[in-house]
Amino acid sequence: MPLSTDTDTQASSLTITELTGDQRVVVLSGRALPYKPFTLGGSQRMSMQWYIGNPNGVKQVYGAEEEETTCNGWWKDIFLGEAVGHPPYATLNGGQLGTAEHLVDVLDDIRRKGQDVKVTWFSRVRFGTLKKLVQKWHTTHDVEFEMTFAWDRIDEASLPKIPLESSVSSSDLADAPNTFTSLGNQLQDASASFANGFSPAAQVAADDTDDMSADLSDQIDELADAVTQVVGAAVAVGDTQSRISGIYDGIKLTGDELHDQYQNVVDGARLDVGGPFGTTLADRAVVRDQGDIADQIAVTAAQGQRKILSAMTSNNLRVFVARQGDDLRRVSMTFYGTADDWRGIMLYNALSDEALVAGQVVLVPVQPPQEPASS
Repeated sequence: MPLSTDTDTQASSLTITELTGDQRVVVLSGRALPYKPFTLGGSQRMSMQWYIGNPNGVKQVYGAEEEETTCNGWWKDIFLGEAVGHPPYATLNGGQLGTAEHLVDVLDDIRRKGQDVKVTWFSRVRFGTLKKLVQKWHTTHDVEFEMTFAWDRIDEASLPKIPLESSVSSSDLADAPNTFTSLGNQLQDASASFANGFSPAAQVAADDTDDMSADLSDQIDELADAVTQVVGAAVAVGDTQSRISGIYDGIKLTGDELHDQYQNVVDGARLDVGGPFGTTLADRAVVRDQGDIADQIAVTAAQGQRKILSAMTSNNLRVFVARQGDDLRRVSMTFYGTADDWRGIMLYNALSDEALVAGQVVLVPVQPPQEPASS
């Protein structure tokens, strides 16, 4: 059955707001709502490690993750076309969507274009993408539907922001890809050493190292691309910042896998497996240093990720993205409750006047910036 009855249609409407592209607003209520239940779930991304001789695990928490939501229902022209005695059950930008075909076409267009959407039901708010839309047509007027949303955050208050005053400076971010590249080159040198006549066990490790080094190289390229976006804008917002955190997470896991691979060679040497004892001792000497490099990769990535995650929760700055018709007076009113502080925002962002163009990013401190005293 739908999520609501006709008597509470407006209270329990499901609103899908397109944040990019055409910025359409689709409202479903009453007989246009998905069936119950509308399920929202989430989990915490984390890992546990246990070190030799320590009975207590070491926990690494990476941040919350929202699970996908799949909902289904049935749209019928006979209900969507009715608007007698109650508001329309389905609307687009306030206008009635009177047929199942029109409603499906709008939502499928949002899905095909991969637009960012905000989905609201009561006080429940999620941001993400309409990942999947399944249409099961019974007639040209009746269709069963299934929609799947992939979420990337919960509400606007949790939008990640990196203030310029945070511990994550532009230079820190810009140097990160070079740091990992240098460590990756050392790993490649290790692989070349293995290939020059060490034990069979080490040569197998060399092959695996090549594969993981290639993965590391791809991750470094992705990190460099994301960092370029951040440094160029002087601030990381939303998906870009979360993307950097995810890349660091991947690099950390690659470092851990490399460490485990080198440890396997060391363990094989202890057991004199894979070659003469002298050769396996040589293996141990080589991989001990390379294991340290792998550890350094994991630790460096974890440190970078912690900085990013810490900065994401900072409230030193908010970020305003202008739409058509916005100006700094509107920004000041939005964040400070008065239009009088627009000049401070202008000076803070090194602007020459109050005018803004659509898409322009404005940084807004929590406290109104002070204007310099006039001479």
